[in-house]
Amino acid sequence: MEGVTARFGRAPRTVTALDDVSLTVASDQIHAIIGRSGAGKSTLVRTINGLAPVSSGRVLVDGEDITAASAAQLRATRRRIGMVFQHFNLYDRRTVAANVAFPLELQGLSRAQARSRTDRVLELVGLSDRAGHSPAQLSGGQKQRVGIARALVSEPNILLCDEATSALDSETTEQILALLEDVRRELGLTIVLITHELDVVKRIADDATLLESGRVVESGEVRSLVRDADSRLGAALFPHRVDAEPHNGPGSLTATFEGNLSARPYVSALTRDFDVDVTVASVSSERIAGVWFSRFHLIIARPDGSPAPLQPISAWLTERNVHVDRY
Repeated sequence: MEGVTARFGRAPRTVTALDDVSLTVASDQIHAIIGRSGAGKSTLVRTINGLAPVSSGRVLVDGEDITAASAAQLRATRRRIGMVFQHFNLYDRRTVAANVAFPLELQGLSRAQARSRTDRVLELVGLSDRAGHSPAQLSGGQKQRVGIARALVSEPNILLCDEATSALDSETTEQILALLEDVRRELGLTIVLITHELDVVKRIADDATLLESGRVVESGEVRSLVRDADSRLGAALFPHRVDAEPHNGPGSLTATFEGNLSARPYVSALTRDFDVDVTVASVSSERIAGVWFSRFHLIIARPDGSPAPLQPISAWLTERNVHVDRY
């Protein structure tokens, strides 16, 4: 997306849903777009498949500018882009298999081709035994699996998920996220995931973008954002513990790194290399983007009790891929 602005309505009641948005979604990645209600997330995802018009800027999908595409070109592009909706959008009077096959009917595929593809994606999402059921006979999680199968049946290389788990309970959400990871890996998909849930970003996203009032606040690799002490999204994903705050002051240091503190002898090494006494005031750990992150808050003093100089200690930690947040 290059400088994309999307406005709706007429002056003086024009609403700007997207305001000069520039964003790159890397191939074969799961990219989360996170923000509060009204931030412009759903409009953003709909500009990717041309369902929402843009007022200015360009949207390029695999190098093709869909904002300048003809109707025929746009239809062809949309076949490469699947979409999963929050409330499933299933036809009650159709069976599971018929719901999944519906996009293929619109494309004019033969019954044999449609049956083959439908059977394949139903097996992929674990619903082969529900092909003849109606949506009313399914749980919420099963309905969303049908929605995912329908999005995959056209063999897309991009999957758009608009709040795909927000209507589900936590256990079912975990199952759907695991399924999305599986299909991404098996089919080589690029997934754009719209969500307002930080736990979804932690669990599944490789990259993330924070959207506010139609503007990109920050965007990047999730692991890099967590390591960045100045990142708002990183701080939200891995917040500083309140119980560490009373220890702030001279000789106080907070740092973040990938891994577990128990597996890295930083405290003993600091004590030995700098002739200081080190007190671990607090430690917290969180699994984010498939790896463990740890944050520790240290009180470091000379043997006489005076605060130790922290600049050389900070440099020592940085050399070992520990990101010092503050001291």
